[in-house]
Amino acid sequence: PSSVGRASVEATGECGGAAGGVGGPVRLAAGVNDDGWLGKKAVGRALDVLDVFAGFLRAAEIDPKHVHALGTSAIREATNQVEILKLVKDRCGIDIDVISREREAWYGYVAAINSSTLTHGTVLDIGGGSLQLTGVKKRTPLHANSGLLGAVRMTAAFLPPGLGTVILVLVVT
Repeated sequence: PSSVGRASVEATGECGGAAGGVGGPVRLAAGVNDDGWLGKKAVGRALDVLDVFAGFLRAAEIDPKHVHALGTSAIREATNQVEILKLVKDRCGIDIDVISREREAWYGYVAAINSSTLTHGTVLDIGGGSLQLTGVKKRTPLHANSGLLGAVRMTAAFLPPGLGTVILVLVVT
């Protein structure tokens, strides 16, 4: 997803076997302005959720260096990406690895293939800021594409504030 809609952790081994999750809606993609700048309100929402997550890590005695946090579409496309990553690191102690469009599509494929019986077809992963399509044959990915067509991004682009969310529909025949 292109937002920190859910932050989860499971730690085993030397960290003591703690497991749990925290989260909240962030909708980062809704905070991107016309020149790609991710606004203060959206970044603030992300920091609020990450603060809670960092508190969870402290309570579970998990060092943030054992967390692999991923940044997707909204952070990847943000013109102020460097500042956002530094702010998260300074405030929460969490390093965010901004992944490529291809890697994001790969994760969507892995999630779909491991939670379904899909053998041949297409995986469609719609996040807040982007959409990933991966062709599948014999449960193996053939090709992957990613575009800036996420639900939050489309809502912000095409609906006045307060009217709801755009529902993306794809019909494959």
